[in-house]
Amino acid sequence: MRRNRLKELGFKALLVTLCLVPTAHSRPIGSWLSSPRLALRGGKNLNEASTSQLRLQQHLSNILRDSRLTLDRISRTSKQVATHISLDARLSYPSSTRIVCLSGAAIFFAAKYAISKSEAAQRACHFWKRAGPIVAHYQFTQWWLNTSRAPIERRHVVYKTLHDRYCGPSLELILDLKGLYVKVGQVMSSRSDFMPIQYIECFSTLQDSIPQWPLDQALGIVRDSLQSEHGLDYEDVFESIDDVALGCASIGQVHRGVLKDSFVNSDPQYTGGKVVAIKIMHPEAKNRFECDFQVFRWLTRVAMPGWGQFLAELQKRLMTEFDYHNEAKNLVTVRNNLLRSQYSKRVRVPQTHTKLCCTHVLVMEMLNGKKLTDAIKDRLSNVLGGDKEKAAALLAQRQKGEFV
Repeated sequence: MRRNRLKELGFKALLVTLCLVPTAHSRPIGSWLSSPRLALRGGKNLNEASTSQLRLQQHLSNILRDSRLTLDRISRTSKQVATHISLDARLSYPSSTRIVCLSGAAIFFAAKYAISKSEAAQRACHFWKRAGPIVAHYQFTQWWLNTSRAPIERRHVVYKTLHDRYCGPSLELILDLKGLYVKVGQVMSSRSDFMPIQYIECFSTLQDSIPQWPLDQALGIVRDSLQSEHGLDYEDVFESIDDVALGCASIGQVHRGVLKDSFVNSDPQYTGGKVVAIKIMHPEAKNRFECDFQVFRWLTRVAMPGWGQFLAELQKRLMTEFDYHNEAKNLVTVRNNLLRSQYSKRVRVPQTHTKLCCTHVLVMEMLNGKKLTDAIKDRLSNVLGGDKEKAAALLAQRQKGEFV
């Protein structure tokens, strides 16, 4: 019994580690097991299996070389396991059992150390720890309803219960991880043709704003960017920056700021005034998005197969938004084109202060105005004779896909 239990624990540690643990060096080890070229599924020949094993061993050796501390931990753990399984003649364990137990323990602790040193791995594990049970519950429910051949009315009731139960925890997970999860949540909240109404209503809060990053981190990014890219000190450029952000999105947040007089006229092309809007990119936003896309690709394979193509297009577009120099150039181009068009008096584009723009900081003139959704609501209420409640109800029905 003891021998079988140890063998089972060894195999479990090995399997869980290989399938679920991403590392900072490369893609997750589990992605090799799902690769079409290296998949160890029925019908694959021995050469492919050997190649996969060799690559897997090479990747693991790279992890082990990362730190002497890892090797020390593995050595101590291996000795403890060896003592635990009593490698004496009386128990006479087969060599295969000892190899499985020792290898499983070594890989487990190596993976644990790698996770502790990699934010990407921590975020992936945090996501699957909380989202995994939700996905599993939906998958099991689908299997159970199909197996029992439940009528459509019964299916609606069961799924409504699941949607009511998990929309709130899903929003909490999005707000906890931020980054790409917020962007995908925003897209989901606008897809009434695809998402259940419970998730649309719950995720609609992501359209307005999300909790901002701490102010000290935002100001630190501004200081470092100005110093590294322009050789300027923060105190010489800004009189003040508001503590509370005007808005916060998946990539960055916007604060109201006031320029010092010396910098208002430092750029001859800038005529926007002292009060500016400062768009600050969240720390490590690009790296987080790249890692989060990898997690979402796994999620689409497991539970959202229809979102694969959309996710690829979203990644292609979003990964171009992590350099505010490009955004500043685009704003200048759009602004100049509109000034020469018939819409010059109807549409305004904020003017950028190009001499203060950095890769992670964008400074532009402050434009006051209504939020687009609020303006639409006001116009609709005017059409309805000033009935704002009816206008809000009609817009809510339109969002749910119930109004044509």
